[in-house]
Amino acid sequence: MRRAPWGGLEATVWAALGARTSGRHRRIMPVSRDVPERWPRRRFSPRVRRMSRRSASFALIPVATLVLAVVGAAEPPRVVLGSKASFRYGSGWGTAHPSALDNDGDPSGRAWSIDWTRWGGTRALGRGMTYLAPSLTRNYWRKGRVQLRASRIGRCTVGGVHAYTRLDVRVAELHSGRFSAWQLWNGRPNLCKPNR
Repeated sequence: MRRAPWGGLEATVWAALGARTSGRHRRIMPVSRDVPERWPRRRFSPRVRRMSRRSASFALIPVATLVLAVVGAAEPPRVVLGSKASFRYGSGWGTAHPSALDNDGDPSGRAWSIDWTRWGGTRALGRGMTYLAPSLTRNYWRKGRVQLRASRIGRCTVGGVHAYTRLDVRVAELHSGRFSAWQLWNGRPNLCKPNR
């Protein structure tokens, strides 16, 4: 045991407390017996570091899978409008938020430039363009505005996708005028049933 330079009783007390002198200036530095003077720095081989990174990557895979599963569960079911059999030679039916509809009949059964809102909800609303049938004051086909309201989500076939089975429509003149009262598209209460 190294003795303090002043010797005597003080040196004996500091030695008992675990003190030591350090450096050429002989400063007194008490040393704790529970905490090491300097934490050793571990040096891992390149192989160990590669294995650690690989283990961390594998550990992230279950987490990413869980996140994707939660996101997938939160997505609403796909909803279409009617079915492809709604109008045998028509277009837009049986698809999700169609931008155009056509019954393959007279011009009033056509709609285009449709912009939908709330699609997938209990009731989806759309607006676009259509042809207005001749009237007493205007005996010719002309462009007009149309508003659509899809509702009654169901299934047109067993195990099939969800579909809006009812479509209401109302029209107005192109530049002015109020919209008409709501009425069934093509007079059909159920779009799943094909037209005859």
